[in-house]
Amino acid sequence: MQKTNLFLFPTLVKVIDDFLNDEELKELKDKCEKVNKEYTRHFEGDGKTSHDILENLVTSEKINNELNDYIKEYGGVFYSDDYQSWSNVQNKGSSLNAHTHPNSTVSFVLYINVDGGVLTFRNPNPYVHYTTNKDPENSSEFLFSTYSFDCINKRMIIFPSWLEHWAYSNCDNRIVISGNKN
Repeated sequence: MQKTNLFLFPTLVKVIDDFLNDEELKELKDKCEKVNKEYTRHFEGDGKTSHDILENLVTSEKINNELNDYIKEYGGVFYSDDYQSWSNVQNKGSSLNAHTHPNSTVSFVLYINVDGGVLTFRNPNPYVHYTTNKDPENSSEFLFSTYSFDCINKRMIIFPSWLEHWAYSNCDNRIVISGNKN
């Protein structure tokens, strides 16, 4: 008997805990708090972003090199080490609506000041809802309709830019740096 498992359409989401040290976290938090932000249609409630400014907030060579190494490990070859990043600041009860990151290949989120909350991804398979999952605790990851990751300070999550996701804030002054790599 021969058995073969084929992962035909896997979607890798890479989670790196303690990506930043305490000093780097403080430096990035201070930068994010100083950046001009504006309200955007992507937020419900009290949330602002520096997305349209696209000023790269991560200026540390060490952090940039590590970030690029993880992104290359995730997604292979890119034409340059450049990426765009911006800050999102949300207050309690606000939410970042479901969205994707068009015109890019790989995206990331870096948690700077969070107190709980989750980042939720939607399964891109439009037919996943046809499966009846009676026991989610013992289910295969191939049958999830959504999957959520805890938001933890210093955590970085890397994912394909086409993967729809959203976040809800349960703290004041929730600060996240997001970015794209083409």
